Amino acid sequence: MGFTQLWLPPPNKAAENTGRGYDVYDLWDLGEFKQKEVIETRWGSKEELLSACNAAKNSGVDILIDAVLNHKIGADRVERFPAVPVDEQNRLRDIGPEREIEGWTAFDFPGRGEKVRLHFK
Repeated sequence: MGFTQLWLPPPNKAAENTGRGYDVYDLWDLGEFKQKEVIETRWGSKEELLSACNAAKNSGVDILIDAVLNHKIGADRVERFPAVPVDEQNRLRDIGPEREIEGWTAFDFPGRGEKVRLHFK
């Protein structure tokens, strides 16, 4: 009896150096860019991740990555955007008019330099 799949935690750059990847800062930084004061993720470098995946593949073991695409934390700066206040007990019920607020939602990924640029609108 053996195993055929290996489930890995999110290998991306976390907002905290000790983060386990679920506190997503940069989904596409697998330990390649100096961001959040470190290059490697908690799990190591991009090269180490790829080496482990290749070793598993060569042994007939599939890799499953726990990619958490809807989590973001540790933004680089504040930005302004429209929001509507809602009832705390029923978030489908508006309790006031739309207004502009500030939130930590802007991600610039300065550690990437010019190597990789993503632009969202």
